[in-house]
Amino acid sequence: MGEWGTIQVNLTNMDCSYRTSAEFEFEGIPEQDLEELEGRAVEMFEKGLIGGYDIQITYAHGVGGQLYYDAKLTISGACSGNPIKIYYVFLWFPWKDYPGRELGAKAEVNEELKAFDPIEYILDGVSPGSSKILTFNIFIPPDIRPEEKLLKPYIDIRVHYPGWIDYTLEGYPTEGPFEIQPYRSFNLTITDYDGVTPIAEAKVVIRRLMYYYEKREYVTPENGTISIHRLLEDYYEIRVYWNSSDYLQESQLIHIGKHHAYELASSKTLKTLLFNVEIRVLDLRGRPLDGAEVLLDGVKRVAEKGLARYPLVPNGNHTLQAYWMSLKLLDEWIWVGYHPTLFPEIKKPKYEITLQVGDLVVQAVDSGGSPIGANFTVIDLSGRLPSVTRYSRSGFLNISRIPLSRYLVKALNCSKAFGTCVEASGEYSLGGVSELRLPVHLISFKVYSMSGLELANATISFGPVSAKTDESGSASFPGVPEGEYLVKVFWKDIEVYRDRLKVSGSVVKKIRGKVYDVMLKIRTADGDPFAAKWVLVDPSGRMHAPEVPTDVISLSLIPAGSCELRIFDESNVTVLSKTFEVEELAELEALTLPIKNLVVKVIWEDGSPISGAKISLSEIGGNKSYESVTSSSGEARFDRIPYSRYSLTVYYPRTSLAIIKENVTFSGDPIEVEAKQAQVQVKVVDWLDNPLRDALVRLHVSGIVLGELRTRVDGVASFSKLPNLPAYQLEVKHGPLKVSEVVHPGQVLAVKLGVISFFGLTIYVSDVSSMMPYIVGAAVVFASIAAVIAFKAISARRKTLQYEEG
Repeated sequence: MGEWGTIQVNLTNMDCSYRTSAEFEFEGIPEQDLEELEGRAVEMFEKGLIGGYDIQITYAHGVGGQLYYDAKLTISGACSGNPIKIYYVFLWFPWKDYPGRELGAKAEVNEELKAFDPIEYILDGVSPGSSKILTFNIFIPPDIRPEEKLLKPYIDIRVHYPGWIDYTLEGYPTEGPFEIQPYRSFNLTITDYDGVTPIAEAKVVIRRLMYYYEKREYVTPENGTISIHRLLEDYYEIRVYWNSSDYLQESQLIHIGKHHAYELASSKTLKTLLFNVEIRVLDLRGRPLDGAEVLLDGVKRVAEKGLARYPLVPNGNHTLQAYWMSLKLLDEWIWVGYHPTLFPEIKKPKYEITLQVGDLVVQAVDSGGSPIGANFTVIDLSGRLPSVTRYSRSGFLNISRIPLSRYLVKALNCSKAFGTCVEASGEYSLGGVSELRLPVHLISFKVYSMSGLELANATISFGPVSAKTDESGSASFPGVPEGEYLVKVFWKDIEVYRDRLKVSGSVVKKIRGKVYDVMLKIRTADGDPFAAKWVLVDPSGRMHAPEVPTDVISLSLIPAGSCELRIFDESNVTVLSKTFEVEELAELEALTLPIKNLVVKVIWEDGSPISGAKISLSEIGGNKSYESVTSSSGEARFDRIPYSRYSLTVYYPRTSLAIIKENVTFSGDPIEVEAKQAQVQVKVVDWLDNPLRDALVRLHVSGIVLGELRTRVDGVASFSKLPNLPAYQLEVKHGPLKVSEVVHPGQVLAVKLGVISFFGLTIYVSDVSSMMPYIVGAAVVFASIAAVIAFKAISARRKTLQYEEG
């Protein structure tokens, strides 16, 4: 609450920029006035406003008992300064709980104050125009600290000093006696022990200690706040009385204590022994019991989220009762607040009570312990609660928050698919999960392929029901009664398993369906990899084909049955088209194609190889053709030739003359063909029937040269290993002479040319008559040369004989 006060401040311009001196003479000045003047001079000297003074009395006389003087006053070093303009003054207190200038007061001045003149003050007792009396209305808080009542205020002054800028002189101390009167005016709120809820209609009695006759009494209004005026700074005994209309109360005195005025003013509240009681109601699992009925001293509250609140409960013993589902489950006493032995230190009145309330949890299971749906009937054997019926698809029964008792639980399971109903019952109590086992069974299947892979999304037909397997290849059939059932498994709509199963308990059965993985290497008959395009149509009608040619057929999870497989070469020609059983393909490691490297060997009748012969191979009824040339061994190689019928043509080496034409069948073995051969011998003689050497003999047929030879010394040129033809064209050339003949296989043909060959000289017959003289001369020369050679030989022989004899 606090109070407003008035403070007056005398503001004086004490500027002392320079000092002056002065002398004054007085005639007939009364003694009393002179003493006062001297007193003011002493005051100014002591304050340092003058440097010194001197009073000389020149004459004294008395009149009627009163002395009068003639005197001379000398003042030296007197302060003199400039006028200062004051804009405003702000006054504030440095209280610790109210720091800064929050509660300060401002006074507008806007006047110029001349500098204080100590000479004027000494002479007249005042210095007009140098001071200003300022009045401030300031708020005094109710809770300043006791030691701060003598704390003097500070002022902030906004001024203009001549020749300088405007500025504010902050935190300037004040002088002179000051004290705040030792009384406090404040509001005091009477509350509960938590300081939250105000207490209305409470009687408050305040007595000053040691002065009990000083007593004040108040009655709190609705807001619980009373106003206390001018409470002297001292210690007081305070008693608060209040009567509860709801709860048991041992005494109306809810507070007694010794308090200081500052304590009351600063706290602003007075806490009493009235408590806000919180009662948290829990079940056996520690969960809040929402909706529980709690009675404290008969006052009923319904717990919200398990919490019941009771405001302004007096200190003492109280009855507590709790109800759940209209059944009383708790009846006891609780102590609230202070107790000299039980609770010497007051604790917050927060209580937790646990009622005998829990969950009835029953799981209906089959013979294997797997959950199964059921219709439940629950009967309280104590007869306090009505029976309950519920259906649970999962077979899980959870009746939450019921009183502790023994309960009879019946479970009924009916299967439309199997056309049966089974029932079981048992007695159960609260807490934990209980099992109620019914005489039905869980049949679980785990389906694998033949290679051990889990078959997801397979269809299992079990008696009258069916189900799809999950990602792990599993499927379960709950609630199966005893009996024998037909089990079928379908993969991609193809039946891959069939058997009968007898059920007398829960079963987990592993099934290996006729589903296969195919991993085939595509190989030629030579065992070489063969990259090909292929198409496989599995038993479900699904088509499988690679995007690019490959030498492997890799397929997974193909159902059993017949499948169509076609394999194509690089020209998209079918090399294999066949129906297989999937099981057969799964067992194979490699698929051998009717393709192999073909070796064709070409020989003459005598078995000698024909080298350099071109071979042409054409598929009969197809558009495939191949070519190759025989090696020195007479063999030609054709890579990756499909098994088939072929037309084979062999050409005479380095010619286009076919020497063999026949149809052959390639089934993987080498092919050998034989060519008929012929030979021709030609003897070339001159005009005198002498053998003619180096004649050029050429054998050809229709422009195709079969051979070309030079005659030997004996004039013979032999042609062997010729194609067996009816006739050959023969051409003999010697110089300008040229003779053509027809020769037949095996014939020895003599060809005479019009030329004479003599001692290395060649003379054509057409030139003999014109050259006769030369021929005779040549004969003489040859004879002479022969004689000389013979003579030299005889001489050499003779020398040799002589040497041997010597």
